Order: sequence, then structure tokens, then C-alpha cells
Amino acid sequence: MKTKSSLQKYQVYLAPLLVGLLIVATASAFLKPKVALILASGSELSQKKQALARLTQKVAALQGLDPQTLNTKTQLALKALPVEKEVPWLIRTVKAVAEETGVVLGELNVDPGELASASAKPSQAEGKSNLTVLEFDLNAEGALELLVDFLARLEAVLPLMKLTDVAFGQASEGVFQLSLGLETFVMGLPPTMAVTDQPLAIIGQEEEDAYQELVSFKPTLGEAVMPSMPVGKEDLFNL
Repeated sequence: MKTKSSLQKYQVYLAPLLVGLLIVATASAFLKPKVALILASGSELSQKKQALARLTQKVAALQGLDPQTLNTKTQLALKALPVEKEVPWLIRTVKAVAEETGVVLGELNVDPGELASASAKPSQAEGKSNLTVLEFDLNAEGALELLVDFLARLEAVLPLMKLTDVAFGQASEGVFQLSLGLETFVMGLPPTMAVTDQPLAIIGQEEEDAYQELVSFKPTLGEAVMPSMPVGKEDLFNL
């Protein structure tokens, strides 16, 4: 009887307690996704703030560059390593050097493949480089000293050229034949620009030394018109 009396005493609290538990369980099930969404939004906002901070640093660094100097260096770099397979320009360059040195240019063969810049992708042989090799084969005739001068000038003109498979033969008295392989390079454009989670590439001493060396190279009569590229204070993140 005493136990039954105790149960009756607390029975008045049982119903409100069950209702309270039901309310808590319902609220928990309803609020859980809301809380998760709020936490996710906070995390996303934090990431965007960090990206904005990095972009602000990059903008400050870009604003510190001199547009005229940057444009001059960019144009020279594009003459040395074009972003397109400028086959007519390269052929005119070789012919111009031949005319300047007085040698007689014979056959000139090239297999350009696809001419679009999208095909300028690194080969396996190039490893991590984003350069594509464009190969030429040619032959020429002339006095030995003229042919040697021809080779020296090819290595000192823009675009950059690498001499391969050089062979001499004597055609007649005082006249020699030259068989030559040439490699020129196409610089593939990066697939993406202005990646916020990567640091801004800064021109260091190594790049400055390479630029100073390029200054001594000579553009020839075969020079092509370089593409116009934004520099200086242009908005690189809204292309």
C-alpha cells in the first residue's frame, strides 16, 4: 500500500516529464541540422576571409610593380619563348640569319603538329617543364667561316634556338655543306591563373640574371607581333 501511495504521489509529475522529454527530443532533431549548417557557414566564412587576406597581399605586391618595366620584361620573355607555335616567324628568322651571314639556305623542314597554343603541353622528356620542343632540319652551303658565323648567330637570336646534329661536308673547293638540326621552344600557358591558395610568383635573382642574359640576344627581321598581355594594375582575377 505504501508503494502504491508513492506511485500515485509522483504520477502527477510523470506526464509533464514525458512531455518535456518529447519536446527536448523533437527540438534536438530539428535544431541539429540547423546547428550543423551554422557551423559549416562559419567555416566557409573563415576560409573566404583567409582567401581575401591572401588576395589583398597579392594586390599589394602587384601594385608595387612598375608597369613599364614589367611590360618590357614580359615582351622580351615572349620573344624568347613564344606561347604559340609561330612557324612562319621561325622560318623567317632562320632565313634572315642566312641572308645576314651570306650563306645559301637549302631545304628547311619542320613538323609543327597542331598549331594551337592548347597543344603546347610538356612532353614526358621535358619532365616538369611546360615547354614544348619544335624541331627543324635544314641544310646550307657557303664558305666555312660563313657557316660558322651562321651557327653562332642562330644561337644568339630570338626566339631561343638550340643547335643539334651539326655536320659539315665539303661540296667543292672553298664551299662547304652544313646539315643542321634546330630545336625551338613553345611556352605553354598555365591552365589556371590567380589561384588564391598559391603564393604570388616573385622575380628573384635567378630570373633577373636570365633576363639580363636575354637582353644581349638579337631579335631578327623575322620577328612576329607579340600578343598583348595585361600587366601592372590590371585585374588579374577577373579574366
